[in-house]
Amino acid sequence: MIWRGKTSVLAVVLVVLGVVLAGQWPYLLNIARFYGEGWITVVDKPVFVPDATHVYRPLDRVLGVAQPAPLPRHADLVAMTADRFAEVTAFADRMQSYAVLVWHQGAVVFEHYGEGSSPAVLPDSASMHKTVAALAVGAAIGRGSITGLDEPIGTYIAEWRDDERGQIRIRNVLNMATGLETFAPGGPTSEATRFLAGFDAEGLLLSRKLKSPPGTVYAYRNLNTQLLGLTLERATGKPYAQFLSEALWQPMGGADAHVWRQGQGQTPRTYTALMARPEDWVRVGRLIKDRGQLDGREIVPATYMDAMLTPSALNPNYGFQIWFAQPYQAMRYYNPAQKTLGSPAREPFGAPDMALLDGVGGQRVYISRADDLVIVRLGVARPDWDDSELPNLVAKALEIEKTN
Repeated sequence: MIWRGKTSVLAVVLVVLGVVLAGQWPYLLNIARFYGEGWITVVDKPVFVPDATHVYRPLDRVLGVAQPAPLPRHADLVAMTADRFAEVTAFADRMQSYAVLVWHQGAVVFEHYGEGSSPAVLPDSASMHKTVAALAVGAAIGRGSITGLDEPIGTYIAEWRDDERGQIRIRNVLNMATGLETFAPGGPTSEATRFLAGFDAEGLLLSRKLKSPPGTVYAYRNLNTQLLGLTLERATGKPYAQFLSEALWQPMGGADAHVWRQGQGQTPRTYTALMARPEDWVRVGRLIKDRGQLDGREIVPATYMDAMLTPSALNPNYGFQIWFAQPYQAMRYYNPAQKTLGSPAREPFGAPDMALLDGVGGQRVYISRADDLVIVRLGVARPDWDDSELPNLVAKALEIEKTN
């Protein structure tokens, strides 16, 4: 028994030493958080902090413009917030929101920051990052770095060029229909944990096998969006944070943002943990609402935006890394075939064209082109989040009539 205990300790020491020597020391910290703190993206208790840049390491900076111009504000913003948006304010506080902003008809008409919060907060956006990664793909197509939506992934992922995985199309990755197997779950040495914690995430990603033919089965997987990030780096020849800065963030006029790098020499996580100011999420929403344009300047081609906002044949509530409120479902499951994790909506959404960026526990950007509306909510990840409550309260405040 004594020898067995010593052997276990020696094994742990050797693993730790190997991780450090491999330059993957952040993996150990991430594993400690995973098991000691319940991780930062678990929804069984309120988590998320106003400034996630103090939580995640290491970070890559997404350079913004030197002096971001504030978004236009409605002339009666203060009065509207106190009067017409009283219910929205109460909701924001009840849901422990760091920031709730509403853009309507050319200006911010509502702005609220929770106690201890400010316009400069940089919380974890969780899976809202997925939609930004899809916008970056559109920008890469517009710049000619990626040929088009039906280009085989093997064009850019040399490791897959000569096998069946190389025939996965860019469109399949965007639609969560790659057919790739998921990671085996388990303890601290499992594939799922190692991928999430960033230990040889690229090697794990490239080791996936095909479970079904590409384009035939919808399966919402973080690994699909991580494949987008790797493709972007290979196609553009630039680090992900640099391309994101040049292609999206600076053209949008955003402030500096941050992404969570997986490890030494590896692509940052592109499926979670983009830390950006609330105003810049409004900019992202406006970019989507206005078909890839912002203040009259094309940033992402309109034809790509139209494709991005077209429901997938495999899941009518999903496009290119973005969700749709219609067809209405009282419970929108992330993987409908499994019916495990999902987001409830007690009421139908007022806007029939509502699209949404979805991050765990209520990190949201709601977008309606018909209503010229963008709603941003960042805050504590709430297990009791209801998807329809905030946009319907906003519609009530703005006296937007339901059309569905």
